[in-house]
Amino acid sequence: MNLHLTTGTVSYLKSLKKAHPEVNIAAIGHEALLYYEDGSESSVFKTRRTFSLIRSFGVLEENNTTSVHTIPVASDKRESITAHLSELYSVVQNVRGAQAVRIGESVEDSTFIALIQWAAASTYNDFKDTADYSDYLSAKVLKRFRTAESLFQETITSKIYMPLEENVESDPYDEERS
Repeated sequence: MNLHLTTGTVSYLKSLKKAHPEVNIAAIGHEALLYYEDGSESSVFKTRRTFSLIRSFGVLEENNTTSVHTIPVASDKRESITAHLSELYSVVQNVRGAQAVRIGESVEDSTFIALIQWAAASTYNDFKDTADYSDYLSAKVLKRFRTAESLFQETITSKIYMPLEENVESDPYDEERS
């Protein structure tokens, strides 16, 4: 099974969703995330990231808050990050408010993903204050899977996306806002 993702502006990805109603959408501000799972390595998205799923729990639904953690690693660290994320998977299944988890490896490069859906943003924020988050998803811990070689790849990122109906799009150029 593969997880396909793409990012872009909310307005653009809403138009893609209309063309592909089977995909899920989430957003934070003006940035949106489209994602779906299937058995194919090819994607309906032209610009996309595809991850071969290693672990999967729960059903992905766009009405959940979604945290996406991307971890580029050195090729010689693939086995150790796989073990690390498998441990995270076991931990998160027992965290109150965790609705779904996907752990995957990119089909294009040595990047891994931990996509976790939460009952609400507050459950994710609560999780961020735990030892489990510090032990598995903090930048400090994830840096140990990088080497000088991987420093020239993408950076480790963690983003949270809200269900579209909960997202507040603010215009950074609107001077009337205070």
